[in-house]
Amino acid sequence: MRDTSFFDPVQQIETSTAGYECPSPVFYYDMMSVSAMFATPLDRVRSLLPSERLHPLTIAPQKAVTAIGFLEYRDSDIGPYNELTIGFPVTIDRRAPMLIGMLRGMKTGSASYVWHLPVTTEIARDLGIAVAGYPKILADITIDDGDEWIRCGAAAAGQEILSLSIRKPKTKRVNRRWPSDILTTREHFVQRTPAVSNVRHMGASWKADDVQLETGDHPIGAEVGSLDLGRALGTGYMPDSQLILAAPIDGWAASRTIDRPAYPQSEPRTQSG
Repeated sequence: MRDTSFFDPVQQIETSTAGYECPSPVFYYDMMSVSAMFATPLDRVRSLLPSERLHPLTIAPQKAVTAIGFLEYRDSDIGPYNELTIGFPVTIDRRAPMLIGMLRGMKTGSASYVWHLPVTTEIARDLGIAVAGYPKILADITIDDGDEWIRCGAAAAGQEILSLSIRKPKTKRVNRRWPSDILTTREHFVQRTPAVSNVRHMGASWKADDVQLETGDHPIGAEVGSLDLGRALGTGYMPDSQLILAAPIDGWAASRTIDRPAYPQSEPRTQSG
């Protein structure tokens, strides 16, 4: 039975987008997530950001952060699906203090530019592209929540994208509301989409040995491999959370164009499809 107390104060509006009837904001009633952060050359991350207003979080003078996460949406307004997110934690307009900015974001809220976002269902892909320009493709995404390790993998068009495994950390009950800004590009504009998570249990590890990452031969995997990722900085595990995801509420002109290859299975269906 759904626990809706987190959602009760929020009014939804029925919308018609990309040929789908869907409420906005979208409610995710039951989900889990697993993530890992990796040190990344600062210049490499800066070259992938579409706006000079976005400042990468840094953990050393020339080191930014890449965040890779797998999410299992077990119950949502658009059905169940899995997702792989690859992005870069940032601040908007102001640089954050080195290292402190990342730790502060983990406690009070965060902003992240989404670089890649494969998903497992057409409706999740099509709505994400239509509403906010999310960089989504259709993919096969598996999440194996084992006793000691959580093993995740993603593949598309017969090619492996990447696999991520983390040693399962101990969790504790937190009951935390966690706001975040999701940043994407659409038609040469940066868009900011607000989201609020209801995190009920979470665990984390700061041991590099608790992470295993392998990139595959899919073009996205090759792009991740070209980031020259350094040591793993930490992991996060949220086995029991909820999410409210709104439509974009803010935007501005991009200061550089981010060229994206035409990945297979990235084109949304037509409205009559």
